[in-house]
Amino acid sequence: MIFITPFKFNENKKLHAVKIILGTIAGISFIFGFFYFPFLYVFNDLDDLCSNKIIYEIYSPNTNKEKKLVYFTRDCGTLTSTKYELSVINYDDDLLGKSGNVFWSDYPFAVKWINSNTIEILSKNNNIIKKKQFVDGIHIKYQ
Repeated sequence: MIFITPFKFNENKKLHAVKIILGTIAGISFIFGFFYFPFLYVFNDLDDLCSNKIIYEIYSPNTNKEKKLVYFTRDCGTLTSTKYELSVINYDDDLLGKSGNVFWSDYPFAVKWINSNTIEILSKNNNIIKKKQFVDGIHIKYQ
């Protein structure tokens, strides 16, 4: 006579369930990697998906106006909030779709030239996303 004990039956059932779960996780990981990484490769420059709205530009105070500050908002779609950003660029360059190279914040801020190679940013200390001290020969002070 052959007896099948419930203990042995449950153990095999548990092992089968674990195999199914691990196989499902491995399959999902493979599918995610198969589609996600090529997407990152093709769309590695996501700046094209964002739009900038220039609030104002301020040229450097020196007589040859080598640089300019570009203060703008950046909107990258419904999944992100609008950011306030600042870039220092050459006076004859355009911002195009690029993100700020100096400062990013969730809230508006003020900026001014102190001299031809120093700017000052006046901002709340909360919700600062990016904050640089030196960019393209320009020193940045914060208050």
